[in-house]
Amino acid sequence: MRQEIYETSRIAPTISTDRLTKLLRSCADKGYEYIFLYLEGYDISMPQASRDRMIQVAEDTEATFLYADYRVREADGSFTPHPLTDYQWGSVRDDFDFGPVILVRTDVLPPDGPYAEEGPRPSDHSGLYALRLFLAARDIESIVHLREPLYTASESDNRTSGEKQFDYVDPRNGAVQKERESIFTDYLRDIYACLPPSDRLINPEEGEFPTEASVIIPVRDRVRTIRDAVASALSQQTDFPFNVIVVDNHSTDGTTEALAELAADNPRIRHIIPEADNLGIGGCWNLGVADEACGRFAVQLDSDDRYKDHTTLQKIVDCFRREKCAMVIGSYELTDFDGNPLPPGLIDHREWTDDNGHNNALRVNGLGAPRAFFTPVLRKIGVPNVSYGEDYALGLRISRRYRIGRIYESLYSCRRWQGNSDANLSQERVNANNAYKDLLRSIEISARTKIVERQIERYRQHAARQRLRLEQFTGRQLECWPLLRENTEALQRVEEKLIPLGEADFCVFFNPARETSSAARVDAGSIAARPCFLCGENRPDCQEALDILPGYKLLVNPYPVFDPHFTIVSETHQPQALMSADSDGTPHCLAMFDLCGELPDKTVFYNGPKCGASAPDHLHFQAVDNADFPLFPARMYRTFPYLTYHFTATSRQELLDRLRSVVKEISQFPENAGEAEPRMNVFMTAAPGREGFFSPDNPAVEVVVIPRRAHRPGFYGTGEGEMLLSPGALDVSGSVITVRRDDFRNLDAATLEKALRETTYWLD
Repeated sequence: MRQEIYETSRIAPTISTDRLTKLLRSCADKGYEYIFLYLEGYDISMPQASRDRMIQVAEDTEATFLYADYRVREADGSFTPHPLTDYQWGSVRDDFDFGPVILVRTDVLPPDGPYAEEGPRPSDHSGLYALRLFLAARDIESIVHLREPLYTASESDNRTSGEKQFDYVDPRNGAVQKERESIFTDYLRDIYACLPPSDRLINPEEGEFPTEASVIIPVRDRVRTIRDAVASALSQQTDFPFNVIVVDNHSTDGTTEALAELAADNPRIRHIIPEADNLGIGGCWNLGVADEACGRFAVQLDSDDRYKDHTTLQKIVDCFRREKCAMVIGSYELTDFDGNPLPPGLIDHREWTDDNGHNNALRVNGLGAPRAFFTPVLRKIGVPNVSYGEDYALGLRISRRYRIGRIYESLYSCRRWQGNSDANLSQERVNANNAYKDLLRSIEISARTKIVERQIERYRQHAARQRLRLEQFTGRQLECWPLLRENTEALQRVEEKLIPLGEADFCVFFNPARETSSAARVDAGSIAARPCFLCGENRPDCQEALDILPGYKLLVNPYPVFDPHFTIVSETHQPQALMSADSDGTPHCLAMFDLCGELPDKTVFYNGPKCGASAPDHLHFQAVDNADFPLFPARMYRTFPYLTYHFTATSRQELLDRLRSVVKEISQFPENAGEAEPRMNVFMTAAPGREGFFSPDNPAVEVVVIPRRAHRPGFYGTGEGEMLLSPGALDVSGSVITVRRDDFRNLDAATLEKALRETTYWLD
């Protein structure tokens, strides 16, 4: 194999996205087709024939990301096979084992530049994770596992599997985990598997049960620990009745006899020995939950663990009733057999959040303990009949449709001892466990994708109806309103020219009909002296209003810049103030969010009261077709030579939080001192490239905020050397409106730059 077609590089496992993409692009620019990435922390020995073999397979399979099995060189000089697992849709955890050598094709990144397609998500520590999710979203079959041991490596981390499995919940890794959660959530959006938080609640009074709660303990051959576990369950102090159901899976070490003795002395213990001899832990759970003695809430306790104290069961049931959730998960501490603490201390899985925990659950390898379930839901869903991952499967399945309650204080002592089933597993067993959990994730991703696809289809039908409704409404207005018809027809005669400014191309229009807006007097005295032309009683008789949102009406703008051009007005006469709230406490900015769902293929924009609003006394928004307006489709905001803020929001709360953060920052600019609202223009559209992705169930909007210094440049006016150039949202986003022919003819790059320097925050 010709060495000229590949390069090698040693990288940190926590390489940033920026450094990794620069490395790949640099290799591609030098003519290398592939790069071998060697992870730091390993002493690697790889013969040339093995590199040739990996490149050959990559060429044959068109792989973009290829990894191979290897051998571990032990301290005594011997070699141990280290097989790896195949990559599948559910292989999304950030600690997926690719081994310390990865072959990557160097041309996998999209072209660079302001108009380029989005590449791997930015990160400080997660470049490899972002890259492989980026590749998987586009062609998962291009991630290839070569099941041949092609090299040897000695590992610096010699801990057992049981010691390594809690690394991702170590508080010291919190910042990296949050970063990877963000990357992963974006990946779920890319593959249409991201779900909004569920608002589906249980009815805690549903059904008739013999008792309020049951502690369920599956057990097999745990004579050393079962008495402690049962005693821990019976010690619970509650204001409700409960029992303990122990499913004894044909123990042979004296466990059965111990349980029979305990049950004889305490009627709250239900000792079940299955008839079947093929049950795993999940099958034992099914048996216990289906039993007539099972209570309303089924609470987990492993046969070698103990509850933290006598309050655990009460706290869990209180959480069920308070939050009306279908599952409750607590927090736990690792201890040795005698109860002495072990690192990393409290494992509380605070990576779970109400907004995104149900999505992030697909990325992590566990959800916490103890786990408890609303019995009607658990009976309906059922537990996989396995002895590993059954609890994780339930967490994924339930979080798809229901709320999960979390308790972040310690409720449980998880004892680590030589009898634990996961204390020190062989590599083959580790692989089998990981492959099974990856399979669970694959199943869940498939199910969630189908949910999103149904949502998309519902939204597409809604969008089609809404497009027809808007077309019919606009058509009626054109027929009955001569002014609108005349100004709309005049758009066909509008002259335009391009003015390059930095990397951006500004399109300048000559549209004399817009003089009403450009020349509008917006001082307090002028506004007070004229009737508000957006209020219903002052609008022309022929101007109709369409119901679009509660509290808002949609109007066709009689002085359009594009066809169509809508104005969305508040039914209440109130000042133009985006971050203020309606009488019910709902911030006005959320109306923009909702409008993106009601106005398909439109950009909704907001002119601040001193940034282009010709009616600053009446709250309103405007909307035009994305196809006419290049801000989002062409990502023009990336090329503007002045300050812009850009983000994507996937819920009303996220939009509110992000906007508040931006507004707080720009409120500190000197020009905004004493202003009720900082000067700004705001733009929003359903996230581009995800047609139909926005719906009330699954929204995604892209947002651009352009802070403003001033409404109009110093040369605004009608006198000698002046121009009627009054930049509003459209102008600062690339569509500059001139209303006089001389202004259109005389506006050049230098004059436009001067206007924008005076009205925006120029980036020199």
